[in-house]
Amino acid sequence: MASATETHELHLTGAPSLTVRNNAGNIRLHPGAEGQVLVYVTKRARGLLGNVSEADLERVRVDVHQNGNDILIDAEVERSSIFKQITIDLDIALPATAARLDLKLNAGNLEVEGISAPVKAKVNAGNLDVVDGATLGNGSRLAANAGNVTVRASIASNASVDAEVNAGNLRMRLPKATAIYLDARTHAGNVEVSGWPVNSTRSFASASASGALAPEAKGTLTLRSNAGNITLSALD
Repeated sequence: MASATETHELHLTGAPSLTVRNNAGNIRLHPGAEGQVLVYVTKRARGLLGNVSEADLERVRVDVHQNGNDILIDAEVERSSIFKQITIDLDIALPATAARLDLKLNAGNLEVEGISAPVKAKVNAGNLDVVDGATLGNGSRLAANAGNVTVRASIASNASVDAEVNAGNLRMRLPKATAIYLDARTHAGNVEVSGWPVNSTRSFASASASGALAPEAKGTLTLRSNAGNITLSALD
């Protein structure tokens, strides 16, 4: 295996708007110092027969662009063969409050930890986690095609949030006091709600649950699964 690392340090004058694209590897976002974004890049090349070298990493491109507080990180690798696999892991430290996160990952796992922002995140093959003190802002949309979506976080007041999986499970844990209207449906699977007076119903293979989680609910929490279970439970 061959590996290489690089670090990008970007300075801010306000809350960052961050766009990240990665087609092979992992993405992790977590709180860092105010006024800056640190991007830690780890490139790896693995060979089935051990025939990899530093030259393989030269084909790995990571572009980091900044325009004021708008930051674009684009990580792209050439298509891997059956004999070689090249991946890019991105570890990104940013202020705990961001103006916007727009994240796309083709193959790998994506984690947002402890960040408050409107989050649009999509994973094609892998898991998507939003955890540990994160707050989802209005317009947040989480999606996984083949993998699980796990949320252990809060939803901003009056916000509407969507989360969906195609083939996988959707698990969400929210504070008991969350005042939002739930609309959850799965085509093939179960819908379970615990901690709130909302009951699920079944119709053949499909299941659904809807209703206000608390009095004076504002905004809508829309949960969808094509093939998999949806679980919503209270954190406290």
